[in-house]
Order: sequence, then C-alpha cells, then structure tokens
Amino acid sequence: MEIAQLTELRYGVALAYWAAVALYVVALRSHSSRAASAATVVMIGAAAAHLAEYVGRGALYGSVGGAPFTGISGFLSLAALLLGVGYLVLERRFTEKALGAFAVPVVAALHTVSVVLFRAPEAVPAHLQGPYLVVHIALVTAACVGLSAAFVSGVTYLALDAMLRWKRAGPLFRKLPNLDLLSRVHRISLLVGAGLLGLGAIAGALWAKSVWGFYFSWEQPKLVITVIAFVAAIGSGLAWRFPQWRGRRAAWLAVATIALTFAALALSSTFVDELHRFV
Repeated sequence: MEIAQLTELRYGVALAYWAAVALYVVALRSHSSRAASAATVVMIGAAAAHLAEYVGRGALYGSVGGAPFTGISGFLSLAALLLGVGYLVLERRFTEKALGAFAVPVVAALHTVSVVLFRAPEAVPAHLQGPYLVVHIALVTAACVGLSAAFVSGVTYLALDAMLRWKRAGPLFRKLPNLDLLSRVHRISLLVGAGLLGLGAIAGALWAKSVWGFYFSWEQPKLVITVIAFVAAIGSGLAWRFPQWRGRRAAWLAVATIALTFAALALSSTFVDELHRFV
C-alpha cells in the first residue's frame, strides 16, 4: 500500500471512530436502542478498517526492515486497535453498551494522535529487528491496553460507588453498568494486562540477551519498574479475593498502581533510560 492510500485510510478510520463516539454518547443520553446498535455497527466497521490500515502499515514498514508498531505513532495505533477490539469483545460478552461512551473516545483519541504523529518509514538498525523484539513490543503494547482498561473501569467503579454511597447518583450514572459488572471487567483487564506484561518482559529479556548479552540489569530503570509493576498488578487483582480488601480498597490499589507505573515508565524513558527510547 502506498503512503497516499494509507493516509486516506487513516483519516477515514479516524472519522469512523469519532462517528462511533458520537453515536455511543447519543445512545447513553437518550437510552436509544437504535443509536446503540448503530454505534456498534460503526465501531465494528472502524475496527475492521483500522486492521486493514495496520496491515498496510506493516507492509510499508516491513519494506525497510521495521514493524507496524515502529515509532510512537505505530505504538499508539496498535494500542487503539487492541483497545477497540477489546471493547467490542467486552460489549459482546456482557451485552452492555453504556461503557462505549467512555471507552471509545479513548480509542478515537489514541488513533487520532497516531495519525498526527505518523512519519514515513526509515531504515531500521539491525539490533532493532528480530522476532523476540516484535513479540516483546506487541505483548507490552497489549499489556498497556489491558492495564489502561483496568484503570478506566477502576475509576468508573470508584466514581459510581461514591455516588451510590453518597446517594448522589444522577441520571448519567444510573445508565452505567452495575458495580458487579464493573468489578468483573476491572479484574479481568487487570490480570490479563499483568499477564501480558510478564510475557512481554520475558520476550524482552530473550531479545536483550541476544543483543547485549544479559537478560536483566538493575541499572535499567524500565526493567526494574516492569518487575515491580507486574508484582503490584497481580497483587491488586488477587486483593479482590480477600473480604477486607474487596471493593473500594482493591480498586484504589489497582488504580494507584497503574497510574504510578505509567508515570514512572514515562519519566524513565524521557530522562533516564537509553535502552528503550527507540520505542
């Protein structure tokens, strides 16, 4: 696929995502089943077109030895695609469309930023190629999507729980899923995100060994943060099994863990870590 064709497709996908956002918001406000169904159809079409876009991106970057998620634009685009597909799976699994007004705007925003930041591919150094690296970045990206979904559902859970306890739940909150469903989505997203993060770390360790001769180094901040984040995320997910932690405490623990993890990773990549700046 040529760059011009890929550009047209990217803009078309962006418009489709924002159209889905508008329909989900209308469905939430009006409680219209027609708007909700139309939103799902548009979202499915946008995700399918996004997949085609990503295949085209992969062919374009593959011609210079890269991967479709090369660069921050590719990373964000993959995150948007996975989050969008993940949302559609959850919508199908739980037959609940109210979360679309909260999840789909994140998908649309991530994809739009990826469109703005897109750059023509350049030759990729040999040490940034190979199957271990491809698997590593793909798994870590999927982990970030899972953890982001856990963060959004956790914040929504805490907000709804607070409104119910204070008896201030307005019309908007009455249309949201119940606390039980939110907690299930939150726990599943958290544990899946943590598991993918662990697998991504293993693939990254194998790649580091083949390139730099070591699996792990305490001198690399991002590696240390990843280990801590994995343990903390698993602990946050398991906290729901204990009565004294189940509910608000477990949700707060998970939300704080994810927020601090993303902040620490961003700061280390920007100011400290040289090894991962290529992403």
